[in-house]
Amino acid sequence: MAAARRGPRERDRERAVRLRRERLRAARRARERAERRRLTGVTPAEAQRHARARRLRGWAVAAVLLGAVLVALGALELAEAGEPAAGRDGAQSSMAAALALLTAGCYGVGAGAVLLRRPRRDRRNALGRYGLLAWFAVVAALPAYAYGHLLAGPAAVTAVWIVLVLVMLWIVRRDRRL
Repeated sequence: MAAARRGPRERDRERAVRLRRERLRAARRARERAERRRLTGVTPAEAQRHARARRLRGWAVAAVLLGAVLVALGALELAEAGEPAAGRDGAQSSMAAALALLTAGCYGVGAGAVLLRRPRRDRRNALGRYGLLAWFAVVAALPAYAYGHLLAGPAAVTAVWIVLVLVMLWIVRRDRRL
């Protein structure tokens, strides 16, 4: 009860003590940062750049690993498409799924490699171009499956998919030259 009956002078004094402690803590942190900078030779901006580079490397490694997993799944689907027991329709759908998985996996591996190897200024153009091609190649597996089903089977699925990807490659390259 005694603490609840404090007067305005006591509250002002407690507030002043609290502010003084906060200023002392801030000054102590600033001294510690300055000492760390003096010992390591790394400024806070450089430390942020190093942290950003570590995060980027982590994302790049994750993209490569995910791409490798998708390539492995695509290879399994491709092996399943070649089995005679799959039937004609099963072989076509397995081929379309394999093409989509292989494309996404190859893009993941390629994107991770670009993030790891290229200078920062070259990354955006490469990733955008490759990303557009990979996205279209994955989506192109659906019409390739439909037309392959109408035409001749898994070989037709692959042929239609290759034609669609080549058309998209031509469009992207033509657009880049303009």
